[in-house]
Amino acid sequence: MYKEKETFENICDKVEQELEKYGLLSKINETFKKNDLEICYSLNLSGMDIIGILDIRIQYLNDEKVFVFCLSKEDVPIYINNCESLKSIISIFFGSPFSLTIKKIEGLEFARYSVSVTECQVKDAATFNLYLKLLKECVTNLNSLVIYD
Repeated sequence: MYKEKETFENICDKVEQELEKYGLLSKINETFKKNDLEICYSLNLSGMDIIGILDIRIQYLNDEKVFVFCLSKEDVPIYINNCESLKSIISIFFGSPFSLTIKKIEGLEFARYSVSVTECQVKDAATFNLYLKLLKECVTNLNSLVIYD
């Protein structure tokens, strides 16, 4: 397991260097359980407020001997109050590899929704980098087209 942990740390170091090009990177959690390794990050894309906060998780699954790269926007969802913004979000993500979770906020006297990008998992760094660029493009479009709060 020592060799796998060393390889995992080397991959995470390379991924961290790449992620830091996108904005402020914070390591949230690092766990080692049952021979599996996992590091969770929060990435705040440069030039954006909380809409630019993405969730990233890197895992090494020892039983399967694979690395898994996970990308989402769930910890800090997008909140919207109008139908046009909801339509814009759906159109921005339409055709992308990402899935959206839309939840109506109950108990309010007006329409309010929470929109999250659910976790997308890939098993190679090249696809992860491509998906990160795509998610950044989607979030950048959200930042300019959607009225959110």
